[in-house]
Amino acid sequence: MDLQIKGKIIVINETKVVSANFQKREFVIETGEEYKQTIMVEVHKDKTELLDQFNVGDFVDASINLRGKAWTNPQTNETRYFNTLVCWRMSVVESEVMNENADNVTTTKEEVEPDGLPF
Repeated sequence: MDLQIKGKIIVINETKVVSANFQKREFVIETGEEYKQTIMVEVHKDKTELLDQFNVGDFVDASINLRGKAWTNPQTNETRYFNTLVCWRMSVVESEVMNENADNVTTTKEEVEPDGLPF
């Protein structure tokens, strides 16, 4: 699923190395809706470095994929389900435009997607 989230970055965490072949970095976007939402998003592998170009307080338009996974506990045989929002492209938007109408932002200052890959 390809989705968009528009809002202000309120948290950027450090990169977490999960294994020799996988690392992730989490950040939080606060939407500009009437009832603001705070949404945790991740970037994976080499995309973790892309967050270095953004700052807390930046208004962004993030392209994300919705990922889901099932995991079965081997001791109890109970299955749990997890969802993850994975960002693959993000651009800074003009804050004045973002404040006026979060749903109709089209003006971008820069776009980050160096390799064109969605992961």
